[in-house]
Amino acid sequence: QFYVWSALFQALAAWLLLPAAVAPLTTLEDMREFNSADSEEASSISRTLYAAAKRVPMLLRMPTAARYTANVSSDGLWTEWHALLTSITAEAEGATSKPLQTFLTPVIVQFGRAQRRFGSLGALSIALQAEPAEHHEHALEWIADLMRRSTKLVHRELGRFRGAAERRDEPSLLAQIGGTRAGARTLTDSSPL
Repeated sequence: QFYVWSALFQALAAWLLLPAAVAPLTTLEDMREFNSADSEEASSISRTLYAAAKRVPMLLRMPTAARYTANVSSDGLWTEWHALLTSITAEAEGATSKPLQTFLTPVIVQFGRAQRRFGSLGALSIALQAEPAEHHEHALEWIADLMRRSTKLVHRELGRFRGAAERRDEPSLLAQIGGTRAGARTLTDSSPL
């Protein structure tokens, strides 16, 4: 869930539009800061992006460049990122149909203490598109690197979890159930009728 476009959108918007956030963003080890809309800690922009996915389903999908390789690159993200911004802007402007209220609601891009308010999701998308290409390249390089580091971190954590589960002295749930059933049968078989 941390590698879907809605999470990447939040991270890239902060990088591109909040100069004061760039230094702290570079210290992140994983994507957890950009949580999904269904968590209690979800930011308002996260909930807005989740709602916008009704018209721009790409927001809830992983980038194609990240699906098939752990070596995700900025080049692989470039085309999809710009397609996403174009889709959001088109929806906000009512190019395909009457825009949902979601696209017209004010949003705040925030990371740490840095924040910037936009009149709508469409206005945010337009502001992102107005950023110079080299800023997008740097932002996409950063997010690709963060995704690679985050993936490694998640794999290490899963390995520690699996290792700890295997080292436990407790029998597995299946063994506990089997033991209880076997014990019950023995008790039943040895009890007088």
